Amino acid sequence: MWGAAAGMPLAVRQRPVGLGRFAARADAVDEAEIDRAGRAAVRRIVGKQREAGIDVGNNGEQQRDSFFLYLKARLSGLGGSWERPSRADVDRYPEFKRMWAEQHVSKTQVSALGGLPKAIGEVRYLDDRAIDEECRYFRAVLDEMPGAFVEPFMSAPSPGILAMAVRNEYYDTLEAYLAALDAAAFVPHGRAAPRTHGQRSKPA
Repeated sequence: MWGAAAGMPLAVRQRPVGLGRFAARADAVDEAEIDRAGRAAVRRIVGKQREAGIDVGNNGEQQRDSFFLYLKARLSGLGGSWERPSRADVDRYPEFKRMWAEQHVSKTQVSALGGLPKAIGEVRYLDDRAIDEECRYFRAVLDEMPGAFVEPFMSAPSPGILAMAVRNEYYDTLEAYLAALDAAAFVPHGRAAPRTHGQRSKPA
């Protein structure tokens, strides 16, 4: 059995270039256009996964700007910015680091290192409408493609990933911060799915 979270070829799970550029732009963009592009990308990526023989698949996170940065618009208490340190496995090889930097500097894309938010207040989940809409549309696409997956799921970043990416400047301890992230980030996924497997939730 193939699963989308592990083993999916890059070409099957990556979002269209145009949609990635929308997410990375600093200027104002047409939200309706982003919504249309995101919906079209979900339909495309579900079809790609089916063609590749994926049994356990998801919506490819196509309507999010990144695996965890989309939560900036869904959580309270986030603000400011900071620069995440480079990865040790990149720093260990200077030539590869130079090539990696050159490859990415010319691209318009969402960064997983720069401009990341910080926790400067109480972290709470603000509104279920966005995740509800994601689940509804994913379900609609699955209904259009019956039998596309043996088991569909929605992904969610773990509290540990969020704690590493969103610097804590509010909570007294790491344990308190992780507990707040756990309660906040998993509220909508618990509502959307009766079963949660690690970082996966089934769409309603």
